[in-house]
Amino acid sequence: AVVSTQSTWKAVVSTQSTWKAVVSTQSTWANKNTKQAVAGERVEITVGEQGCSANMIFAGSVMGKARADSNAPQTVTEFEADVSILADAKFSIDVKATNVGSLFRGEETTEQPFDFPLVSAPAYFDKILGLVNPNTGKLLKSKKPVESVMPGQTAKVTVRLSGEGIPLDEYAKFRETGRFLVRGDQGQGSLVAVGKITSTDWM
Repeated sequence: AVVSTQSTWKAVVSTQSTWKAVVSTQSTWANKNTKQAVAGERVEITVGEQGCSANMIFAGSVMGKARADSNAPQTVTEFEADVSILADAKFSIDVKATNVGSLFRGEETTEQPFDFPLVSAPAYFDKILGLVNPNTGKLLKSKKPVESVMPGQTAKVTVRLSGEGIPLDEYAKFRETGRFLVRGDQGQGSLVAVGKITSTDWM
């Protein structure tokens, strides 16, 4: 289930058929307990068997029964994405077409923290699949493998996480968990590139 929260703490909970979220509501009216609330009422809610309160849930939170593989939120360790480097950024993506040394392609030259919706996690550009026409979204034909993406360019790339997987989705399906940011100075500087995940099952 995905829980999204807004500033007034309105919770939207979606549940799957194999498990149910336990939602209890406590009215702000004194001595009034209820199992349901209607539009306009202010309530406090607890989600889950153990109880997740408002301060434990934030925008983009993902919940599920991790003990049951079929119900656990799916995590991703590698994905395909369209990445656009800002025109004024002092940043480029440089990845050799073949592996160099003992590291994966791009691991040595591009690994740094990426800002995902749920967490900042170390990742790197594994391969540049080609440059993208920003107007049509289609790959540009090239006789030679593309090994560099410069400021102002958009490219289709594959990205690998350096650690454990995190919940991510295709941008076309869920915008909130389908995008990421890249910052300069090893993730500590200003914004240099933005990415949209196009596939999580491309391999």
